[in-house]
Amino acid sequence: MYGALDISTSGLVAQRIRMDTYAGNIASAPIRGYKRRVPMLASGAGPGQLDKPGVHVAQILVDRSPGTMVSAPDSQYAIQSGPNKGMVEYSNVSVMEEMINAIEAARAYDANITMMSATRAMVDSAMRLIA
Repeated sequence: MYGALDISTSGLVAQRIRMDTYAGNIASAPIRGYKRRVPMLASGAGPGQLDKPGVHVAQILVDRSPGTMVSAPDSQYAIQSGPNKGMVEYSNVSVMEEMINAIEAARAYDANITMMSATRAMVDSAMRLIA
């Protein structure tokens, strides 16, 4: 019984971190040079508890792919030399992609809540049978 609740709890925590990361990406999308963060999930309840069932965010990686390049030769932020001379690099965040990821994480969060509710209902039924 408690194992099922522990698994769902680890899922809730992991999905909350994912939603926070995506929200941060969306908020930082207009910032010049911001690099997107990507949460990486791993099995196990957490660091040092890899033998227990569940999931956790193992790390949050920085996406080093190039951002959107905009021609602005007069800008103080323009690249001064090389093939991208006169270009300004903006964020590599796709707001649409981050919104989709956030919706997915929210639905996974809801699924974990539903699992916890079902577990609680089963425990309540078992207690009524015992009593």
